[in-house]
Amino acid sequence: MLSSARLSIALFFGSLILFTVGLSGHEFTQFETRFAYFAYTFSHTQFHFFPLVYGKLYPDYPASYPLLIYFSSLIFGKLNVFSAVWPSAINAAGTVVLTYHLGARYKLSWGVSAVLFEFATYCFLISARSLSLDMFVLFATTLSVYLVLTKSRYYLFLPWVFIYGFVFRGPLGLVMPLAVVTGVHFVNSDYKNLIKTLLMGVFLFFLLGALLLFCAYREGGVVFARQVMAMEMFSRVKVLGHAPFNFYLNKSFLNYALSFPVAFLVVLVNYKIFFKKTNHHEIKFLKCLLVWVLIVLGGMSIPSQKKLRYILPMVPALSLLSGRLIVDNTSWVLAQLRSMLLKISFLFPLFGLFAIAATQIFAFYHKMELGGHPFWGIIFLILAFMISKYCLKLWDEKITQYNIKLAAGVGAFMILIISMVQPIHAHANRTLLFAKILETSVQNQKIIFYKMGPDAVDINLMLALEKSDVPLFIFEEKELLSLPSKTIVVSYLKDYKELNEAIKKHIFLIYEGKIGHQSSVIFRKL
Repeated sequence: MLSSARLSIALFFGSLILFTVGLSGHEFTQFETRFAYFAYTFSHTQFHFFPLVYGKLYPDYPASYPLLIYFSSLIFGKLNVFSAVWPSAINAAGTVVLTYHLGARYKLSWGVSAVLFEFATYCFLISARSLSLDMFVLFATTLSVYLVLTKSRYYLFLPWVFIYGFVFRGPLGLVMPLAVVTGVHFVNSDYKNLIKTLLMGVFLFFLLGALLLFCAYREGGVVFARQVMAMEMFSRVKVLGHAPFNFYLNKSFLNYALSFPVAFLVVLVNYKIFFKKTNHHEIKFLKCLLVWVLIVLGGMSIPSQKKLRYILPMVPALSLLSGRLIVDNTSWVLAQLRSMLLKISFLFPLFGLFAIAATQIFAFYHKMELGGHPFWGIIFLILAFMISKYCLKLWDEKITQYNIKLAAGVGAFMILIISMVQPIHAHANRTLLFAKILETSVQNQKIIFYKMGPDAVDINLMLALEKSDVPLFIFEEKELLSLPSKTIVVSYLKDYKELNEAIKKHIFLIYEGKIGHQSSVIFRKL
């Protein structure tokens, strides 16, 4: 058996491979393009504490994460998804190792099943394989809980973990782990350390917040400092977004499957133990996990702006709660749920084969180019099924067999994500073809956007063109008429169609295509 250190190293690097394999041919899509463009501008500008967009400071985030992406791209020689994903992938891999050790403190099989449920959580796996700033908050939160629960001289390391979260994610990167850790102290009735941790966290919040505002003031003066305060603190609570309070609860069952619905059922079946006063270590740990989930869900439900990636820090707690389904032999209901889940999981590689075949038949019949790697998907699905059958013959211990059957389904799920789901999504959100046609048309002219941007899909296009210069943005039809002859303009297809017929007589449509998932056009002023 591997030692704990060797197992951690193997799990870390194995996770890194899973989170980075197959990404070299992908384009940046959707939210990724913003951070990739931030990193790209660093090669053309001096260092700033905040990222730049078209030469203007961007107040939403510190420059620390784009800087990591920039340095990563220097190491690999090129800025692409594979080189840029490493910072978030490293944090995700570190989270996997910590999740295993949190469960393995009680039972090794609990740690294994928790990791499997973590890999099977859709939002976690997708975020780990993309440019995800929230992975830093996830890692900081998990490490904070690990330090407190293992009492690993946490009073020395915890402040640095809070600082780490703040440096990369701003105030949220400190508040989230602080809130979860105080919740853990409360569950364990450790009120003395709760007060100490809370005071230390509040002190760091104001100290780092003051430094952030000072940097903002140095970079852009009073106006920019106010923008930073608004965008990273107050506006996210009061102004931005309009999602209802129960948004996360409604969306998590699907987007955070498999771990969220399984954890929900585990808590529902065992609800009595969460209200029982006890000193039993495992039960107190389960209470800590539930409080962890509730703090993340409840805390992030308060701001009106809601994004599914904001609640990633609850994934380790969900995975560990889900892992109880595998290791708990005290409940008849959980035993029936486990039996049903493991039957589906063991046969999931075969379902994956059927899904790939159906997808390819559909694409062939409709003469569509979907992207993806069906050949490799089929090969690895067959291997996953055969290896799991062989492993069942090698180990006859019941819980080990449970984890093998679960691993068969989780492996098939990851194979489908890596070989089909992400490549198809990347193919459907391409920008490079549109960019090549625009580059041919525009030559040395300034790029002009009509009713597009700034800081929207125009970023996708500028990144694909590898241009750092400032484009021109116009929003009125009369501005189109005032443009010089042969000027090239980019706009959304819907805005082009809504142009007055008198305007259309003065323009010529060059190309209709997509920037990411947005239907767009290139036209020339006659």
